[in-house]
Amino acid sequence: MYNHEIDTFIAVAKLGSFSEAAKKLYISKAAVAQQINLLEKKLDSTLLVRTSHGVSLTQAGEIFLQEALKIRDTCRHAEKVMQKYRSSLVVGTGYLTTTNHLTEDWHHFHDQNLHSQIRFEQISDYEHLPDSIELIEGTFYPASFLKQGFKFKEIATSPVVIAIPSNSNLAKVEDFSFTALNQQNVLVIENKDNSELIDELQAKAPQVKLHQMKIFNEAAIQTALIKQYCIVVPLSLAKLCDSFVIKQVNWSYQAQVGYYYRTNCSDICRQFLNFLN
Repeated sequence: MYNHEIDTFIAVAKLGSFSEAAKKLYISKAAVAQQINLLEKKLDSTLLVRTSHGVSLTQAGEIFLQEALKIRDTCRHAEKVMQKYRSSLVVGTGYLTTTNHLTEDWHHFHDQNLHSQIRFEQISDYEHLPDSIELIEGTFYPASFLKQGFKFKEIATSPVVIAIPSNSNLAKVEDFSFTALNQQNVLVIENKDNSELIDELQAKAPQVKLHQMKIFNEAAIQTALIKQYCIVVPLSLAKLCDSFVIKQVNWSYQAQVGYYYRTNCSDICRQFLNFLN
């Protein structure tokens, strides 16, 4: 929204180094120097003193840094305010997300709202979601999303299944029940929605060795694979366990599937959610 030369200048001023600023901004040192030179030329002022030990701010640089921070913060605030009125629905996508329902739901919605657009943004860190993401399709796990200002709208349920390492003897079991997990190592997500399942599992397979994880991710899957653990997982996420054999179990447990959405989401997001009703 504003000139990225300002971001580069702020990074150099804060870090005192072209090299460190380049690392932070994921650009080359030469690109940093070029942007600073362009900024100084536009302002007709020398903002930085370059030495062999790094850079320091001139008096003009000190003054411009304060103004640059105000410009950056004002633009960020303006972008946040204007998110409500954008015409594109921004959906987060990553290893924990699914599109089992989104494709069909969006097509039906778009047929009646031809002006609407959708775009996707990659999620690299589920614990720190970008502010731009306002909708995520997935299985309900309260720990990660709700504390970041999201609510959950359930639209379906998914059977809870067992993922078994393919070289385990359990992979050959046809009629799978609680008792089959006796004396087995079982990985299960730690949250209150699984508490009833865990209690019943411990009651019917008293020698089961439970290992609880706070979040279902690639690290948990690799740990289970190496240590030969079974994983309790919703069928909607079982595709992540492609090195495992997926078994339906003789129980009735279901996981909620739906959409996480920000409480202050855009109008287009709100319209989409209301359409689902």
